[in-house]
Amino acid sequence: MRIYRTLDEFSVAGHIAQLRSSESGALAVLALAREGERLNISVSIGALELALRLRYDEMVRQLELLTPQPGFVTTRHIGSGQAYMEVGMTQEQGLILRPTLASDATGHLTANLVTTRAVFEALQTWLSNT
Repeated sequence: MRIYRTLDEFSVAGHIAQLRSSESGALAVLALAREGERLNISVSIGALELALRLRYDEMVRQLELLTPQPGFVTTRHIGSGQAYMEVGMTQEQGLILRPTLASDATGHLTANLVTTRAVFEALQTWLSNT
């Protein structure tokens, strides 16, 4: 069974957007910054960090195509076979994010995150203005 951290706070400092969890004891932060055609993503949960560099256009396009699904279903895959983000939309219109680093068929490292609807809308606005 997967455990998801909820990202329910959104802020922008300079050119970096941050999605945070307000849950006590569950420090989870997803930071995004655009660098040319790439979107740099850093996911920190406690002392663990996953870093991805995805194509900005692909991320925006895939988020626009999402439709609400029951449960925590991811319907889109952004990135390569070794470093990617799975995304989906909850029935409450929150964004499901599963950044993953995969080594091969023997293992992978994934963070299970979900945003509130308000944070997803703020992220879409930020992406359209960067």
